[in-house]
Amino acid sequence: MTLPVAHLSHSQVGTMRDCLRLLEYRYLKKAPRKVQPLVMALGRVVHATAAADYRNHVEHQLYLPDEAIPDLTTKAFAEETREVQWSHEEVGPGAALDAARDMARAHHSGIAPLVRPLLVEHRMSAEVRGLPVRILGIADVIATTAEGRHIRDTKTSKKAPAGSSKGNIVPDDRNLSQLATYRIIAAANGEPAVESWLDFVWPTKGGQSEPFRASITANDVRLVLEDYAALVACYESGLAPRTGRGTWICKPGKCDYYEDCILGTSRATNL
Repeated sequence: MTLPVAHLSHSQVGTMRDCLRLLEYRYLKKAPRKVQPLVMALGRVVHATAAADYRNHVEHQLYLPDEAIPDLTTKAFAEETREVQWSHEEVGPGAALDAARDMARAHHSGIAPLVRPLLVEHRMSAEVRGLPVRILGIADVIATTAEGRHIRDTKTSKKAPAGSSKGNIVPDDRNLSQLATYRIIAAANGEPAVESWLDFVWPTKGGQSEPFRASITANDVRLVLEDYAALVACYESGLAPRTGRGTWICKPGKCDYYEDCILGTSRATNL
């Protein structure tokens, strides 16, 4: 059976976990988003600024000057927040821009100096046994150290992640499954496993950052492969209903397709 998507991705798996109706609208109907949650927009703003900083180092062996970061962030903010419905958000544009600048600054001063980037926003894909289409992933940066190459992904949040005050961040399952996806792609392509890092940034106290060296186990890889198999089964069955609410926030201003979804505000026990 031909799947209705050209490739599988970690984002599709995450959407499947959230809500099958959301998966249908986003990846099958490819319906245009009517809502852009601020938290997602801010993440893209920080990623865009960090990517520009990394690219400058790749091309010129230097990071951008400190004074360039706020302007880059402001331009990215204007682009990425055009569809944010501010009436649904807890903060206004001014406070949100300040938070984006603080996070971008924290990445530039606290994370970037630790990294020697080789490839920025690097696309990775592979055919994986048992799956009918390729898995695709995009790593924020492939970097190098004295020990060899490693993969890094930037993670933004509104507040300090759990464990940051003790220097021992606890990443969530989504973060680890994303890194496991990169490991699966590398293995399928016959490439050696490399170290994986998550670089956390958050806006409190003027912007803070903390790198986290992740340990991806064989069990992590097995569980993520099971997720991809479940995703394929969803597509092949036409997204047959499943029981449970999932984790998605089903209300105006938070769901991309709230106004169109037949579940509306009555989302209860069955999807």
